Amino acid sequence: MHSTCIDRAAFTVEPYSENCRRVCERGEHLLVGVSPGNSYFSVDLLARLLGWAHRRFAAVDVVIPDTALVHTQLALGHAEERARQRSREECNRVYNRVVRAWEQAGLEPAPHRWHRLSDFAGSARYRALLAQAEDAVTRPSPLRAACLETSRAVLESRKPGESFTDEQIERGARYVVAELPFIVDTPSILGVPSSLSFYHRPAGFIREVISGRGGLRPAPGQGCALIRPAEDDPDDGSREKVASGAGWGNDAVQ
Repeated sequence: MHSTCIDRAAFTVEPYSENCRRVCERGEHLLVGVSPGNSYFSVDLLARLLGWAHRRFAAVDVVIPDTALVHTQLALGHAEERARQRSREECNRVYNRVVRAWEQAGLEPAPHRWHRLSDFAGSARYRALLAQAEDAVTRPSPLRAACLETSRAVLESRKPGESFTDEQIERGARYVVAELPFIVDTPSILGVPSSLSFYHRPAGFIREVISGRGGLRPAPGQGCALIRPAEDDPDDGSREKVASGAGWGNDAVQ
């Protein structure tokens, strides 16, 4: 991690690399991913974050990984129809929470900035990046290991005490893989000059993409950073711990 700064609105910003720091300083775009099942993102906290983000960045988009969540539900053993129903219900609740937070922050309504991951099914660029990510994680690498570890932790957080097969963990990892295009090249997906992807906990699979050791490498205009309220920023060395939760905020354990 590179040096942490405390923003004037009392958020800490911790870029993953020097290039991520440069992208952050450009302040052209912030991508906020909000996952279902994440109690961290209350309406109040989201409102604070969105208000701060609009003062700090020229544009802000929010993505909710609806179709990706289906993989988690299937890995948990739900039949496909039930998995899709549960995912749809959870993501609708999160979407409504984002809208309420946006309004609470005093921002003009902007439905074109509130995305479900399924909205990108027709994006040729997203599909191409997803295919690259899927190919990358088929081969043994630190990136593949980090994706599988994240999947395992997410499944265990949803069903504590239960054991999961390798097949279930592989299926659940598709949730993580679906996020990877936004760690590799958000600018080409959303048509922005540069973009910083927001996370509130460290995640091993992000570090592996940033390092380029897993067959994927971020575009020059792509950055990632931990962004947290200053009062939540740890001062005990826990910054270096890798989150086991999914990158966009599943609150499985660190």
